[in-house]
Amino acid sequence: MSTDRTASSLGTRWMCVLVSLLGAFEVLMALGAGSALTRTVGVIGGLALAAAPWLARRMRVVALGLLAVGTVPFAVLTVTSLVAPLLAVVAWILMALVLREITRSEASAPSTDVRSAGTAGTATA
Repeated sequence: MSTDRTASSLGTRWMCVLVSLLGAFEVLMALGAGSALTRTVGVIGGLALAAAPWLARRMRVVALGLLAVGTVPFAVLTVTSLVAPLLAVVAWILMALVLREITRSEASAPSTDVRSAGTAGTATA
């Protein structure tokens, strides 16, 4: 039964999985980089990028910060290559889609605001 739940979760959050895979690819690229600075920035950035979409539902600002930390420094350090800046662009596009999906799902969810529910039928004098 656990595998059914995992498959269902991955099926509904597949864009988050894609962004996390881009983070894993960034770690792999970083491990093959020439300088220690580029390796360190790439590994930390890849881990931040992998975590970003999973935090987007509760902490959007933190998720966007992790996305920026995860993509921009490594892309700047490896600007002469084509793959790292392209990875950054694709990650930003996918993260925008993740945030759009979260916004749509929150808009379609029924309101659970307790404060407005209790005052809906009361009249003021």
